[in-house]
Amino acid sequence: MTANTLLRFALLVWALAFAASFAVFVLVPATGDSFTRGLNRVMGFLGWQAVAAVLAVAVWTIGNRLDRGGMGRRISRVPAALAGLLAAGIVALFADAYLAHPAAPPAPPPKATTVPPQTG
Repeated sequence: MTANTLLRFALLVWALAFAASFAVFVLVPATGDSFTRGLNRVMGFLGWQAVAAVLAVAVWTIGNRLDRGGMGRRISRVPAALAGLLAAGIVALFADAYLAHPAAPPAPPPKATTVPPQTG
């Protein structure tokens, strides 16, 4: 099997894993209660992205066998670049959530004045 054929096969498998992560996120119904509702979709997405990241490393390694500066070598860098962008986006999301200063909660409504009941 030549390096080009192996690269094409590895890119196909990577693309399937990458697409599966989005398919799981969209097509799987959310389960769970309260805070954990929908966590199964997020974990499915991250699980398939982990598989795609491992495959991206394999594609990068296969690309190292090809001619320097060739199109196949350049294409072999795309999966790792997309994995890096996804990781950077997740880090940016967490950083934004950590650094954001939410608006102060509204003041509680004033207590209603009560009149003591008249007994007698």
